[in-house]
Parts: sequence; structure tokens; C-alpha cells
Amino acid sequence: MIIDTNGFSYINGELITFYEINDNCTDNEYIYVTFLFNMLTYGQYNGCLNMGKKIINNAIISRFDITNVFENIYDGDAKVFDIQKICMYEKNIKIVKESLTGNMTIYLFCSNNKITNIKNQPLVKSPSQSKETIKCCSSNANLLCKEGSCGMYQRIIFDRKKNITFKVKKVMCTHHLIGFLYLESQKYGIHFRTMYIFLILLTKFSIILLINCNCFTFQNYYLLGNLTIKNNSEIDCKDEKEDCVYISLNIPDFAIGNFHSCSSDISNILTKIFNRRLDILELFYKAKDNKTNLFQANYFCKNFNNIIWKGDSLSGEVKLYTYCHSQNVIFNETNIVKYVPPNSSAVPVLCYSNYDNEKIYNCSEGYCSMFQISYITDPGEYQQKISKLTCPFEMYNFLKDLSDDNLLYSTIKKNFYNIGKYCSSMDQFSMLVINGTLSYYYYIKCFNPLIYDNYITPEIPIINASKINSINHCKGNTKIANNNTNQNPLLLYIIFLKILKDYITN
Repeated sequence: MIIDTNGFSYINGELITFYEINDNCTDNEYIYVTFLFNMLTYGQYNGCLNMGKKIINNAIISRFDITNVFENIYDGDAKVFDIQKICMYEKNIKIVKESLTGNMTIYLFCSNNKITNIKNQPLVKSPSQSKETIKCCSSNANLLCKEGSCGMYQRIIFDRKKNITFKVKKVMCTHHLIGFLYLESQKYGIHFRTMYIFLILLTKFSIILLINCNCFTFQNYYLLGNLTIKNNSEIDCKDEKEDCVYISLNIPDFAIGNFHSCSSDISNILTKIFNRRLDILELFYKAKDNKTNLFQANYFCKNFNNIIWKGDSLSGEVKLYTYCHSQNVIFNETNIVKYVPPNSSAVPVLCYSNYDNEKIYNCSEGYCSMFQISYITDPGEYQQKISKLTCPFEMYNFLKDLSDDNLLYSTIKKNFYNIGKYCSSMDQFSMLVINGTLSYYYYIKCFNPLIYDNYITPEIPIINASKINSINHCKGNTKIANNNTNQNPLLLYIIFLKILKDYITN
């Protein structure tokens, strides 16, 4: 029995717990009953007789084959199955009946006094909660099954005398399907025991299955400044074995939001996102199927279901939450992790670079990134100088390429995962380290050219390989606002000259 209760019933996946005070039943009628109906219900109750009668009645009327078994205790006037009719007062009795799903057992003890001795019946443990309600695929779009499973039944009968074929296909909640099988057995004269064996075989070989066919789908995520929103809708999955998958992710300077759909669709979305940044692609390499070149949502279902996965990227800490469930299960967003994207897309900006053949970049993120690096090459002790002004995601890809360069010494590489945070916070940072042949310099700045006036690219300092032990770094917040309504006149003028030059050249 459950502590602080006097019973429970678990009928068709729905748990009901009783907290009735049974010290003073008005008619001095008490009952202690334990019931076990295979594949349907079980429970235990110790309290007033009237409540016990209601509990047993609800169990009996849940299936046609069970109502038939207990027809001898049916009260036609009250239109209820009255368990009191088989009570033997002050005596514990055991009743065993047969149903389509096997034996049904009832332990019954009725008394005119409060029942305190409960050792003469088996103790039945209550489940912790009700089953998760699922939606089954059928012509009835509102078929919700509380027992957490659906059933499908197909029957073809050929009448030789009439030369007619009778076909039936039913998708029902499991307990309704079993009741329908009973009606079929009565209609076509199939022996009760034969139908029972037939049902056991169906169950053994999993022909009665959860009918999986669809997921609710929605998208609300922000990728490289572009907001994608798709409202709730219901779609058919490609495979009935697919899970429905919910993903919520937060990758600084790159992507944030959530989406839910069939696992194959989620795999496509993840692949679209991960493939845009080299460091993100590498971070999730274990999830990639090399045959399909897709990042598999099922990888996260198997390894990180209902868990926040965390990892380090060049732009900061990555967080990815996964929740996977069977198709047709009602998706509850109440208690899940949700990383919320901005309300609208960013305003794209034009970033003019005088380093890449005066190229103009159209950056959907809404800002530009400037990166400089200089170091002493080995061999040759030559000062390498590199400057990049481009879109932020391209800068991160460039940093990843540099980190994979075996000729670049590790003292520089180890800082790449630190400097990215200055871009995500729209800040700037520079460092000059003089240490002989291990000397290096780098500078990073991310800014909005629409409102940041007169940006001047700094000169890369000369590094003297003969000097040692000198470090100089500078950082400062640019405090750039996100309101980008007016184009910088100087930038527009430069872009105009570039377009005019290209036109004259061509």
C-alpha cells in the first residue's frame, strides 16, 4: 500500500490514488480488495464499501470481454457491476476469471468493521505515475491513448456461400482493440480460448504495436544573423521507427534557438548549422555519419537525451540540449531547456576589406570582424604578417585553419580559444609578445560599420627576433550599440569608389 493513502487503481495507464479517510463509513460497510487484470489494470483499496464498488466497476466496464465475465453481478436497476454480490463477510476470498489477455484475479474481504489485518492479501505496489498519453494515427485525428500504446487489427473473411469478402482495419487504443476482438469472436463464432491464444501470439510477436507515424514540427532559431521561424504543424516521418527530436542550442556568435521534428529532419538542420563553422564541425565529429555526411540526431538521443551537452568553441562555450521521444507522444514544452533567439533577424552590413583585393563582404551577422596576426617563421626567421577583415564566421574559420597549421607554434594557438570571446562581446583586444623566435602579435576587433565612424586598421608592429621577454597587451570595450539605421558616410563613399572602379575596369 502507498504511505498516507488507502489505495490506488491503475486502469489503462491512468493512476488514481485515494486519500479517503475510512475510519467512519456511514453505512458501516468496509472492503479490502486487491485486483490484478492482465494487460489492463491492477490496484488495491482498503476503505468504505461504496468507494470500493466504484473502483471495481470502473475496471470491469473498461473492456467488453471483462463485462461479459462478470455479467452475473450486474445490477440492471443501478446499471453497475456490484462487487458486493459476491462478498462473503469476514472472510477473505479469491476469485479467478479468464479474459482475452489472461487470468483476472480479485482478492476480496468485506466487513462491518474497519479492516486492519491486511496480511491475508498480496501487497501490490503502485506505479509512480500515469503513462504518457500518445496520439495514434487513425481516421480520428483526436485518438489519444492514456495507456501509452496503440493497436492495429486487420481482418479478412471470405463468405463462400455469398461470395463476399469482409474486410476490417482498425487502429485503436490497446484496451479498446482487445474489447473489439471480443466482439469479433462473438460475431463470427470464434471460441473464446482460440481468440485468447491468437491475442497472446500477436503480443509475443509484436504485431500489436505502437502506431508511429508523425511528429509535431516547429523551428525557431537564429543562425548567422538570420532568424528562421516555422510554426507548429504535424508531419509524417519517413520511417515509423524514427524518434521525434527536440534540440535547443546556444553557440556564441553563431547560432541560438530550438527546433523539433522527426529525427531525419533534425539531422538535416544540424548538418546545415554545423557545416558553416570548421571548429563546430570538428566539435561534433562523433555525430557525423560519413556515409551520408549528415550529423545524426540519433547520436544525441542515444548519448545525451534530456542532458545539456557542453563543449568549447572558438567563440565561447557551446550548449546543446536534446529531448527525444516516440512519435505521437504529446510533446510538453513546460519543463524543457529552451535557449531563446532574438525576435528578428540582424540587419546585414557591408564590410569593406582592402586586404582581399578590395573585396566587399555582405555580412548577415550585422557586424564585421578584423583580425591581424604576425609571428616569426621557422626556418628563416621571417616576420609573417596576416590581416583579415571579413564576416565573423569567416574569421572563426580562418582561426581554425591557423590552429591546424603544424608550422605555427603552440604558444600562439593556445590563445585562439580566448580571443574569440572579444568578438562575441563586440570588443577589441591586442597582444604583442617579444620572445626571440617565439615572438608574435595579434589583434582582434568586431564592430558595426553602420554606426562606428572612421575605423582605422592598426599597423602591424615590427617584431625583432633578437629581443626577448616583453609582453604588451591592450583591450577595451568599444561599447557599440546594436541600432544600425544610418550607414557610415565614409564607408559608403569607399564602397561607391570601389564599385565605380570595378565598372570602369570592366
